Amino acid sequence: MQTMISLDLDAALDVLADQMDAQRAEILGQWHARVAADAESLGVSHMTRSQFYDHIPLILAAFFEKLRSAPENAEKFAQDARETDMAQQHSKHRWQQGYKVRSLVREWGHLNGCMVEAIDALEAEAEVLSRVRILWAEFVNHNVSEGVSEYESLLQTEAGARLDELEEAIQIMRIVETERGELLRQVSHDLRGGLSMVAGASSLLGHDKIAQGDREHVMSILHGGVRSVTDMLGDLMTMSRLEAGHEKCEIARFDAAQMLIELCGNCELLAREKGLFLRGEGEKSLMVEGDSAKVRRIAQNLMINALKYTTAGGVDVSWQAVSKEQWSFTISDTGPGLSRSSAAPLADKIAQATEGAHQIGAQITGEMPLQNSQLKEPQAALASTSLAWQPGEGIGLSIVRRLCELLNATLELETGAGHGSTFRVVLPRGYESEKAKNDENPA
Repeated sequence: MQTMISLDLDAALDVLADQMDAQRAEILGQWHARVAADAESLGVSHMTRSQFYDHIPLILAAFFEKLRSAPENAEKFAQDARETDMAQQHSKHRWQQGYKVRSLVREWGHLNGCMVEAIDALEAEAEVLSRVRILWAEFVNHNVSEGVSEYESLLQTEAGARLDELEEAIQIMRIVETERGELLRQVSHDLRGGLSMVAGASSLLGHDKIAQGDREHVMSILHGGVRSVTDMLGDLMTMSRLEAGHEKCEIARFDAAQMLIELCGNCELLAREKGLFLRGEGEKSLMVEGDSAKVRRIAQNLMINALKYTTAGGVDVSWQAVSKEQWSFTISDTGPGLSRSSAAPLADKIAQATEGAHQIGAQITGEMPLQNSQLKEPQAALASTSLAWQPGEGIGLSIVRRLCELLNATLELETGAGHGSTFRVVLPRGYESEKAKNDENPA
């Protein structure tokens, strides 16, 4: 008798499974409508119907199949790896769509409501319907649990990735602060040297015993010191604008070759005064797009630095078209070069931006302290005072690097102590995106 009842129950479950399977499309449609009407759900407007359903049709099919093969008196199913994987894949899909876990659970709740209504609408014995409800409750509970567990795993993975990104950002900020501190140290050193020159020269001018010829020399020193300090303050202002993002690119077509030829001509007097050669080599015309003022500033800074620190030999400037998309100019000197052993954060930045570049550091010349207590005789003080003091390269190279970043250019460096330095700047020949951006957002 018990066997007959079991057979009747198994047959009844098979019939109900077939009936519900036939209503699967209707159940899914009702589920879609409920979620769309739920103000607390993420909504379905950004997904197609098939994207919204995702793995749920397969999950329902798995339930109906298990219902057909449910063992006698079973109140739950043995879940296999395939069903668990489908629940996890569905959660992963929702996570990729930007769902919060609350929205995920609410969707499962709406699906459960639709299934319960479908079960209640079936015509069967109360015992059979009760068994179906129990089996469905256990089935959906397992799927929701696995789905939420997968969601938590994904969130933990995402949080770990964000933590890694945050730690990397903090490390970058520390490097930036170290670099900024080094730059400020150099600038402070340079300003102190320039002001010491001005102070020393001013003190000498106050002495009655100084000869007229020496007085003119001191005046020249004074003017040079004032000019040097003024230039450094101007560089600081430029650096501040670059760091604050206030400098914008003014893209226009210009002849890069003519600009560099003109710049070489302007610097030729400085080279002759120091007994150095200054040679320019390249095409007579090289039409490119870019911000000519900023490109000129980069070339000028590098050229003047090269002439400033070179005492014998000279400086070579060359330019060429690298390809249809890029052009470059190179400035090489026969100066002292930059030592690897004195590598600074700025040099590290340049090395990172250039494969194979050496780690370098800017050499800083000694300052010339002049105090009133040291001025025993004007002639003795004058003998120790010269125009040889020059500010360090740090802020000049920082401006060059920042301008290169602004122009999407690369700054390459080859150098070594006693072997001179070669700076190569590679720039785009066109800025279509920048031109479009400027057209859309005119200043």
